[in-house]
Amino acid sequence: RPRGGDVIEPLAVAQAAPTWAADAEQRLERVPVFLRALVRKRAEAYVGGLGESEVNTRHLSEMVAARFGAGAAPGRGPA
Repeated sequence: RPRGGDVIEPLAVAQAAPTWAADAEQRLERVPVFLRALVRKRAEAYVGGLGESEVNTRHLSEMVAARFGAGAAPGRGPA
């Protein structure tokens, strides 16, 4: 029987990757190829953290604003 020590918590159940809205996919295509996988992964993590199941352009805009400031042009930046 275990006695004392740290409690081992169960791993969180992995969630399925969020789906992507068509316009968000188009916007992702404007990201340089060498950054695209990173941006996709971060966007999916961001949306998952919000408890939502689809990445849309609003999410991408929020990520750009958080990274580059609210004055960042909508078509500029990595997302």
